Amino acid sequence: MFYSLLVVIVAPFSLLWMTYNPLVQTFLARMTASYLSERMNTVVKIDGLYITPRLDLNLEGILVLDQLSDTLFNAENVFVDMKSFRLRQSRKTFSVNSISVSGASFALIKGQNDSVYSYSFIRDHFESESTETSNDTIHGHTEWQVSLGGIILKNVRFRYFNNNRKNKKRGMDYSHLDIFVYVLKMDDLKIQNDTFNFHIEDTE
Repeated sequence: MFYSLLVVIVAPFSLLWMTYNPLVQTFLARMTASYLSERMNTVVKIDGLYITPRLDLNLEGILVLDQLSDTLFNAENVFVDMKSFRLRQSRKTFSVNSISVSGASFALIKGQNDSVYSYSFIRDHFESESTETSNDTIHGHTEWQVSLGGIILKNVRFRYFNNNRKNKKRGMDYSHLDIFVYVLKMDDLKIQNDTFNFHIEDTE
């Protein structure tokens, strides 16, 4: 009787400890990254993950390669503040308080004679995972709205290359961009389909 009572009392606390233990969270994150690497035939790595009791996400050492083994995204740290997290499927809205990204690079590249960008295999993978498409999924003509209270970028490099278009020798070449941002703060970001609305608070 005593041991049974002890198990009933200790088990929930042990489970809670395991849930919020960074070592356990990192182990599960690495297992997930390994699974995605195998399914998408590329490299996905996460060095560390910590989920706070408030469900904030702190990820470290993220690396995603495209299918040509070029860097698609890598970041030293990504922090997602989930304070005002909302997911309302009936209203097709998804909102997060803020996201901070530091020491990162992101590449959006369309190869010569290619019709899609280098990230498209990720989108195709998750679309193929869905066996059916309905009005309650982010597919087709459904109009989901993603809202972010703020985004903070620190030491972030962004590359956009559409190699189906020739390089411009004069003026701004919007088809071939290589931008480095020391600090960029945006707030009230809203994304709906291909439309982005945001306010730049500060930049360096």
